[in-house]
Amino acid sequence: MKKILLYISYLVALLVSLTGCGSSDSERAITSTTQIETSTSTATTSPPETTSTTSTTSTTEVIDPAAVFLQQVKGCSELEPLISPIDHQEDWTHSFESYALTCTQPYEWGGISFDANWIQISGTPADTQINNVIQDFMGVQIDQYLDWALESAELNKENELSYITDSYAGWGMSIAFDDPDILSLVTDNWSFFSGGANGSAAYFSFNFDPKNSQPIELVDLFIEGSDWVTILGDAAHISITNQIEDEEIVNPPESWWNWPESIFESFAFTTEGLVVLFNEYEIGPGVLGALSGTISWDVLAEIIDPSSPAGKFLSP
Repeated sequence: MKKILLYISYLVALLVSLTGCGSSDSERAITSTTQIETSTSTATTSPPETTSTTSTTSTTEVIDPAAVFLQQVKGCSELEPLISPIDHQEDWTHSFESYALTCTQPYEWGGISFDANWIQISGTPADTQINNVIQDFMGVQIDQYLDWALESAELNKENELSYITDSYAGWGMSIAFDDPDILSLVTDNWSFFSGGANGSAAYFSFNFDPKNSQPIELVDLFIEGSDWVTILGDAAHISITNQIEDEEIVNPPESWWNWPESIFESFAFTTEGLVVLFNEYEIGPGVLGALSGTISWDVLAEIIDPSSPAGKFLSP
């Protein structure tokens, strides 16, 4: 009987043990499945991690130094001149103002610089016409210089010459004579172009009848049919050679005689005499620069037309 009870107790214990083991495996299975499902859900529902890359396009403006320089140079001719009154001289009939314009633009291949000074008149019925002629002349002179200076800079750039001197030009204007019948102005100019060996000097003159702005021509001063070209040329030769000390330069082989009428393009009136003006290289070697000679009115008396504007300078 006792053995039977022990056997029954063993069976009960075994059953309990088997039941506990089954429950544990089932729980483990459920727990494991839940973890897997949860893990799978998280991976699926979470938004995918994205990397946002913003593409930035950098725009760099390329500045052309040559184009900037060209614009700056063009601006030079558009500047307004500085205007100031000129102190009146006792022997002047009219009033005058000085106009001054200066511009400098540096550049690696040869910059540009100029100083321009000219005169404007007032107090005459024809002052507007006279001033316009002078103003137009200076405008052409400055524009021409700027064009040539730009060409020089371009040549320097093509040949990679960045060490040369800047181009430069200067103009100055003076009043040679002023009375009710004659207005005589002289402009001297010196210019140098970047990359060149030497500069050059030149003269320009303006001779007006201030009452009507009509230009006074040199040929109109002399008696018709007179040999004024030869007489004036000989007198100018003497006046100029007297200014030169170097004997080797005084008598070069060709330039000093047989001058044509066209050589006397620039001239001016003064109380002392007729001034003839010559550009550099025009009648002599460049070392002499621009030349001028004053011929007294007495020397020219035999060929001066008394009824011309120069008649007033003849001795009675």
